[in-house]
Amino acid sequence: MLVPFEARWDADDVLGHRVVMNDRNTSGQPSPKVTHLAWGVVDVQGVGRFKDVILYPGGAVVWDWTVTGTRHCPGIQRSDVDQAVAATSSESGLARIEVLVLSRGMESRLGVGVDSVRYAESLGMEVHVAPTEDAVALYNELAATCMVAALVHSTC
Repeated sequence: MLVPFEARWDADDVLGHRVVMNDRNTSGQPSPKVTHLAWGVVDVQGVGRFKDVILYPGGAVVWDWTVTGTRHCPGIQRSDVDQAVAATSSESGLARIEVLVLSRGMESRLGVGVDSVRYAESLGMEVHVAPTEDAVALYNELAATCMVAALVHSTC
């Protein structure tokens, strides 16, 4: 099912893939740290194990590419950014993400379109794009100091 980027959905309803997710982060909860990263595995402190994950202030959820039709090419789409925003949005719909880290995969095969980066920036986010190992290291560093979210792809 393709979801248009304009659509806003409650993160709990993303194809029923609620793994472990805290309530919407209106209290400034920190982003959970990644404790282990390997091919096909992302362990998130206090949350669980994922293959692909959306990390956000206060929790994490499965990043299910079938929701938005994401593929390696063209890669991360505006609708993927919207999923991160939906997870962190207050009831008023305003994003609380200061920094968004987009991972390109362990072998940098996942594309990230300029349109997706510009879209996130238009929402007031500072955006970083990096191979997954570097993206996770940056995310973990930022998690202690700011409201950071990340889209993490743990394979190619």
